[in-house]
Amino acid sequence: MKLLALLVGLLSPLAHAGVFTTERVQTYPSDWPQLSGMSDTCVEVQGSFVDPNSWRWEREEKGAKYGGTREAAWITFGLPAQDVLSEDPKVKSRTFTISIDSEQSVTVKYAIDENVVASRSFAKGKWSCGKDGLTITTLDRSGGVLDKLPNEGHTIRRSTIYRLNEYVYIKTLYETKARVFYVVPQSFLDVAWFRFAEIPK
Repeated sequence: MKLLALLVGLLSPLAHAGVFTTERVQTYPSDWPQLSGMSDTCVEVQGSFVDPNSWRWEREEKGAKYGGTREAAWITFGLPAQDVLSEDPKVKSRTFTISIDSEQSVTVKYAIDENVVASRSFAKGKWSCGKDGLTITTLDRSGGVLDKLPNEGHTIRRSTIYRLNEYVYIKTLYETKARVFYVVPQSFLDVAWFRFAEIPK
């Protein structure tokens, strides 16, 4: 118990100084079009799109790749990696469909080689439509939210979908605030942008 008190005493000043705050915020790509003109019902996000499920690297040096972000729709909707066979090189095509039903639920269906392998529905209380697009909450959890050390906090993940012409643009926000050992504050913020092409009709 004395060791824990000593550890907390040593770490608290660092935490309050922002040492245990991690932020990775991607700005909207400058070569993408301005997002404007979507309706106040967001119904135009509906459609079928291609998921490349590929890696986007920030830089490469001597054959090594750094700062990778996976361009994958299944991540933005909180679908399990094992359900969509995320690492299977034999998959020929990956697509997903967004629809809004008469009960105002947003449903995402994910298909591999034209066979649906995963789906997820978001009830009206889990999504909203605003000037930024259709925002869904893919995770909202309290309690132990970090993998290591005893902790308590809150994690929320949201994806905002905007449709413009033949693409959907998705902004993901992952935010976690916790207290390690129930005392030392620690926070994480990750914001990323994705773009997926519509399947030609």
